[in-house]
Amino acid sequence: AGDAYTYDAWGNSLSQVWQEGKMSSSSSVDINRSGWGMTYYVGAIYYLIGQNKQAGQFITACIGAITPMVAYKIVILQAGQQKMARTVTLLMAFSPSMILWSSELLKDGLIVFCLCMCMLCALKLREKFSLKYLLLLFLFLFFTYALRHYIFYILFVSVAGGLILGVKRFSPRRIAQGAVLILVIGFAFAYFGAGDVLEKNLDFDKIQDARKWSAQAAGSGYGADMDIRDARSAFIFLPIGLAYVLLAPFPWMIGAKHLMIIPELILWWLSIPFLIRGYWFAIRYRLRESLMMCLFTIGLTLVYALYQGNVGTAYRQRAQLYVFFFIFISIGWELRQQAKIIRQTERFRWNEQMRNRWVNDTSA
Repeated sequence: AGDAYTYDAWGNSLSQVWQEGKMSSSSSVDINRSGWGMTYYVGAIYYLIGQNKQAGQFITACIGAITPMVAYKIVILQAGQQKMARTVTLLMAFSPSMILWSSELLKDGLIVFCLCMCMLCALKLREKFSLKYLLLLFLFLFFTYALRHYIFYILFVSVAGGLILGVKRFSPRRIAQGAVLILVIGFAFAYFGAGDVLEKNLDFDKIQDARKWSAQAAGSGYGADMDIRDARSAFIFLPIGLAYVLLAPFPWMIGAKHLMIIPELILWWLSIPFLIRGYWFAIRYRLRESLMMCLFTIGLTLVYALYQGNVGTAYRQRAQLYVFFFIFISIGWELRQQAKIIRQTERFRWNEQMRNRWVNDTSA
């Protein structure tokens, strides 16, 4: 991927600065720019072993390989069902998108791992306070902020909602405990300038400029003529953006270079009904327990729907949400299997009743 060459060059430049012990204004990293943490990540690897892009890819791939195990623990904590956890783990481990994007020197595999670790730590804190998981949550929130800051803000709000309102045992003490944890984390990030970054970068003008550049720079761009500089136009464009983020590439867009992803796309399209069913069940019957995941996945999907402007990037960044989508898909699949068993049981009972009635009538 083209971004891998950029991170390779930036990381190597930063590692050379560290080796020389001289930092100038031209070699400094702009922490107000999204993704600055990737430069430090690559720079740290190159500082230790020298410039080697394959080594960076292998380390990133190892982190990607750990992610399904973290997803397994998330499902166990969330639903307590081992069968569902195994399904999500297998989907994560063998999804072509997850394999592809975590095998290159890109942010995506690292972001998915950080998201999973944040969710795991938040679920642990929701059950019981632990200083270890509080520190880990803060650490991986910081990593998420360094890799893509707008994901951090959505994740922070989702974690806050989960810790304050999504506790299993609803009590004033648990609510106060969650609120204190969120205040501590929020003040810490505000001290490091997270509030200023949010104010400078989160507005319709910047989103429109980034989306328009993305749509015009790529051959698979879409919606370049749409202007979303106000809430009304953004709301009009939202259904189009959602369709591309959730379903692209469409059949008429698939060329020779996309043949490898066709099986995955077909399975993804077929799983959409299970995804909807899983969301509906979670929101209707398990809203408090699943509040954190619902807020995060819906929020980030809406942001990507407005922010993205080409099919390739939309397909790539959809993979960042797959782990949570897979959880809801597995819920929908389990509901279907349970409904199937109930129908078979009812059909068997009805057949037994009819057989017994026929036997009795014959005997009479």
